[in-house]
Amino acid sequence: VARQLHDDREERYGRLRESVLPLLRGIGDGTLSPADPDVQRRVALEAARLRRLFAEESDVVDLLAVELGSLVDVVEQRGTEVQFSATGKRTVPPPATRTALVDAVAPALLAARRFARVTVSTAGTGVLVSVVSDVGVADVGLADAAPDVSPEISTVVVGTEQQTWVEVRWTPSAS
Repeated sequence: VARQLHDDREERYGRLRESVLPLLRGIGDGTLSPADPDVQRRVALEAARLRRLFAEESDVVDLLAVELGSLVDVVEQRGTEVQFSATGKRTVPPPATRTALVDAVAPALLAARRFARVTVSTAGTGVLVSVVSDVGVADVGLADAAPDVSPEISTVVVGTEQQTWVEVRWTPSAS
């Protein structure tokens, strides 16, 4: 088990190196502008991923809430008001599922300008995570969102020009 946990963590570090280092190099050498909204969104997303990785080292029981809380922190540091609610005793999703849940809602949360709402709740035997943000669906950049990684995860996106709602549901299989 310890070896598998170590290998999983090393794999996540490797993925971060592939996404963070080119971003930092681009900003450092001037090929990417920190003033570009797309670069800002990418930086916020990578910062949240790093925080999530660091949170895994803690003894926290609800890592899903911790990871979402890291995203909320990033958004609040920009002056955006975020309501965050994690309710009920929930089934603990496996690490890959937890990452997929967070990655599915991250673009909508990170795109918020003035207000966002994040909820985590029980959904039958699984978990439901939703984000409502005050930006249009075209401005969210959902192309960066992780695709559903298994038949146990479903994502719904509803949006207008002024608001986006993303709901991702994990329903563990009976096996």
